Amino acid sequence: MVIPTVNVLLTCVGGLVAPCHIDNIKNNPENRDIKIIGTDMDKMAIGRYLVDNFYKVPYGFDENYVDEIKKICENENIDVIIPTSDEESLILSKNKKLFEENGIEVMVSNYDTLEIAFDKSKTFNYLKENKLPCPKFHIARTYDELEKGLDELGFPENKVVIKPPFGRGSRGTRIIVNENLLDTFLKEKPGTLTINYEELKNMFGNLEDDEFPEIVLMEYLSGKHYRVNSLCHNGQVYAVVPLSREKVLGSATMASKIEKNETLINYGKKICESFGFSYCIDIEFGCNEEGIFVPYDFNPRVAEGINFCSVAGANLIYYGIKLALGEEIPEIDYNEIFAMRYLNGFIIDQVEVRVI
Repeated sequence: MVIPTVNVLLTCVGGLVAPCHIDNIKNNPENRDIKIIGTDMDKMAIGRYLVDNFYKVPYGFDENYVDEIKKICENENIDVIIPTSDEESLILSKNKKLFEENGIEVMVSNYDTLEIAFDKSKTFNYLKENKLPCPKFHIARTYDELEKGLDELGFPENKVVIKPPFGRGSRGTRIIVNENLLDTFLKEKPGTLTINYEELKNMFGNLEDDEFPEIVLMEYLSGKHYRVNSLCHNGQVYAVVPLSREKVLGSATMASKIEKNETLINYGKKICESFGFSYCIDIEFGCNEEGIFVPYDFNPRVAEGINFCSVAGANLIYYGIKLALGEEIPEIDYNEIFAMRYLNGFIIDQVEVRVI
């Protein structure tokens, strides 16, 4: 039986792990011929040299973004759109019907679900209200509320995490400490997440209440961290794959143990069912001082950790494409392995791409 060719539009092909996404789609378990059309804001996106065709597009929240994607879909006869950024996931989900009317499936959850999952304030409140695993947290909208939240979370004896409600890739996330960071300044590379309380006070302490941004304060999770990747459709879960974060570069996992951790598998399943998620979902978990795993960040889209799942035998991106096409999904299993990611290089000229 010949499996029909599929035309896929993959966004953010200039991202750090975009080459892995492209490889997972091309080298799929059924050896299916898949044509990948890549898009990115950056005309120098590395993925443009690895896909079948490339288009430069505006920022996801740009007023012309949806029209540009629609034109590309018409030009390339696209069957499935795979958004890999928060902004594109939200705007494409909001306009799902526009694409469905033209026979194109957007591989992302419904907009109302994403509105909660991408907003950490709403996410934590939802978890708490539905008696799902949840970290200790406090929402601050004034400096007085920030001080109150720090006190409730045991600062200065305990470190506290501060982050904006909406953000990805650790943007805006800091770990508040009450100690001199001279050693950190002198010995660590730029980009550390640690911030001294006095620095925080200087930034936020003089803001008027109407200037103060909404802020999420969260308990510091000192134990082991995991990414739990799932494949589901309207809350029906087909696979849950936990992977430990053994080594991290920025927000990207560089080394991981892919495990059959039943606690995390059950938590991932319950959360996906409760939210009614669809397609590829990435949830970050940490272990608190009581030894309990709690979720602290949601990426309800194809995210960087999913590539480790493919290495272990669970190609969730490809099976997500099959779900989007309305095809039957086989039972998905995977191996418990240790895997490492490394950065590759390319020499690019007018006639070929050579890997080095």
